Amino acid sequence: MTVVRVEQNKIKTTSRLPEFLGDGFVVFAVTLFLLWIPSGSYLDVTGSKFRLFSIACAAYVVLTCAAWLLFSKERPKLTAFSCLLALYVLFTGLSAVFSPYQGTLLGNSRKDGFVTVALYALCAWLLHQTYRPKKWILPLLGAVACVYCGIGILQLLGKNPFGLYPADCNYYDKYIRYGGEFLTTTGNADFCASVLSMLFGTFFAGIVCVKERRGVLLALPLLFTAFLLAAMKVEAGLVALGAGVFILPPVLVRSRHGLARALLALGTVALAFAAAGALRFYDGGVTLCGGLRVYACLGATAVFAAVGVILYRRPERRSRYGLALAGVACLLFAAGLAFVYFRGAQSGALYEAHEILHGRAQDSFGSGRLGIWKNVLEKVKERPLLGGGPDTLGQRKLPLFSRYDENLGRTIFSAVDTAHNEYLNILVNQGLFALLSFAGVLLVSLLWWCKRKKDPAAAIAGAGMLLYCVTAFFSISMCFTTLYLFVALAIINRKSSTP
Repeated sequence: MTVVRVEQNKIKTTSRLPEFLGDGFVVFAVTLFLLWIPSGSYLDVTGSKFRLFSIACAAYVVLTCAAWLLFSKERPKLTAFSCLLALYVLFTGLSAVFSPYQGTLLGNSRKDGFVTVALYALCAWLLHQTYRPKKWILPLLGAVACVYCGIGILQLLGKNPFGLYPADCNYYDKYIRYGGEFLTTTGNADFCASVLSMLFGTFFAGIVCVKERRGVLLALPLLFTAFLLAAMKVEAGLVALGAGVFILPPVLVRSRHGLARALLALGTVALAFAAAGALRFYDGGVTLCGGLRVYACLGATAVFAAVGVILYRRPERRSRYGLALAGVACLLFAAGLAFVYFRGAQSGALYEAHEILHGRAQDSFGSGRLGIWKNVLEKVKERPLLGGGPDTLGQRKLPLFSRYDENLGRTIFSAVDTAHNEYLNILVNQGLFALLSFAGVLLVSLLWWCKRKKDPAAAIAGAGMLLYCVTAFFSISMCFTTLYLFVALAIINRKSSTP
């Protein structure tokens, strides 16, 4: 009898081996890969992260396929998500085969070639088929996020932890002693904003959806991520943060206690903005400042916390709080839009939005992105269906990007190798068919997210996906950010519920 029980346990363990490998891969993605320190400072961040990404993803795919074939009795399920992923890889492959340019297999400067896209899709498909999200993943991610943000805060203080900047340089030497702006272990500040936006959505949704007290503990990593997003002032990250504040509560709140937890999350965000406004970083330290915005954010924190506590102490009751929150969000958005349209600002993002709403867009808006998008759309006309090939835009002779640097007192020119918009980048590089397939993957995932709000894992992953998709309008697809999108997509599209 004992021998039979041992054999049954052995069979059960081996049949779940693909699931255990999925656990290992997700742990790798949210710990080692996120905190990986490039060997040669930021100068080698792309090559170092790409090598680690390629080895880890290839190992996961090979081991999981072998374990599934040898030990698992479960067969692959044909889903809309699987089919759309396959189409995305197929059209990317066709784009690479028929491209007149070089480097379509592994990619060029961005390492975003066919192999990278295929690894994204294979990992997402395997996780979608075999992975079961565990409750301990979220606290682990929260702890790692605090370390990740802590590195960024040290850099804003003028420090150079782990020698990430070139010798004798720090964050404030950006665009002067080295090209670009770099923060945390991700590198480019725009990539960092994409990662932080996903983390922000994940922790915000975690607070709302996780009913146990451990959900409240996610307020700390939410505070860190919101603070760093506000302090680094990358506009794409701020847009994503605003989208999260307006969209996530109406979508996720389904009960009185859910509303109380959402108010806790909103209070945490308000506190983060108060801290970001009060602390002014400079090369070598920080000063404490006041101001109306700081006090307003502190007041909002107190109000959110007080109302949240009152609601949480009252008996739980399911109600249509989501509809009420959606109405409030729409009214606030309309008020903000009216303010931007009729008043705007003298400079910055609000000024640019004001001018765009009045039909006076300029190529320099969005840090020059509007001009880049216009030039990229001209290239789309040359090869609309299959594009120029994965990661080949840098070979298509776009006009140089120019930006006036106030610190240097001169205009800086640089070559354009990406569309600075992930959707437009897919269109120009991989073609219309690949873009439609990718859009289908996102649409199916969005529908599943709205349908599976009772599944905490799907709801939390969907929030991260949504905010990543917002930053993708202004960002660049690379392995050390886009991998997290595909992991989230796999979790959303799982057929079975979280145990």
